[in-house]
Amino acid sequence: MLKRWVSVLTVAAAAIAASAPAQAREPKQLRPSSEWGLDYAEERCSLFRTFGEDNEIQFRIDAYGRPFAYRMMFWGPDLPRSRTPFSTMQYRLTPDAELRETSVSQGEMGGVEARFLTLTLLPTEDDTAFSNASANPSPAYMAERAAEMRAYRNSIENIELRVRGSDGYDLQLSGFPRALEALDSCVDDLYRHWGIDPVQQRSLSRQASITPAMVKKMVGNYPIDRLRAGDNAHLPVRVRVAADGTPSDCVVQLEPSEGGFSDALCSGLEDRFEPALDQNGQPVASMFFSYAIFQVMNSPAGFPRAPYR
Repeated sequence: MLKRWVSVLTVAAAAIAASAPAQAREPKQLRPSSEWGLDYAEERCSLFRTFGEDNEIQFRIDAYGRPFAYRMMFWGPDLPRSRTPFSTMQYRLTPDAELRETSVSQGEMGGVEARFLTLTLLPTEDDTAFSNASANPSPAYMAERAAEMRAYRNSIENIELRVRGSDGYDLQLSGFPRALEALDSCVDDLYRHWGIDPVQQRSLSRQASITPAMVKKMVGNYPIDRLRAGDNAHLPVRVRVAADGTPSDCVVQLEPSEGGFSDALCSGLEDRFEPALDQNGQPVASMFFSYAIFQVMNSPAGFPRAPYR
């Protein structure tokens, strides 16, 4: 009998599976034990850093081109052992008044416990509003919003990670705004490599969006051999979308070593997207970015053991 599974394509805020219990104690504050590092590949740019005197936490942010949204991982020997491949956790950035709750994948990195989640560098009230922006905002409004986003990012000095089964961690992100600038520059190079204008991509008044029917098609075909093996995947994907909404060039940006997920994910590209809009509200060609999660509910394998390449 095949194992039970769920598939989710993340197009806005992450779905919340359950509420995390309240944390009574303060999280452990960790200072950097290394400088920020920048790494890049054909489909992603990454920031990484180590925290704690004994390198307690390794921290990494992967950018695959989606504005304001990143794939974040952290791992270390003292993280509590996970019993399931996914759960929930909370995090808070310096400007946030409240903790944010989000879904999280659990597994291993380098033989130690790891957590994988989507990090959104937007004020909490803008998490879902970003992809539903006005179809024709004024240039003054666009400039005001861009200034607010820069001010928010420039005020980030730490990230508080509340992990089930521990007191959590408070990572002191010294020099984070400047590191993000380097990451942005790297992503602009990716845009050019993919044949899109980074200035236009960053100034869209509305991002390209996907229909619910296409979501079902793109994540509804779990590769049968991967399902039998209990393999899970958290996959960044990009799709070129023409001004008339026609999709092409579907690329899974991180194919697990087991393979087989790319064809399943991209085979559903038959319907038209809602095209992106420029600052004047006119449809333009752009790149659509998202994350697809293939998850076997009772998988003994947990999250893929080697999520990087």
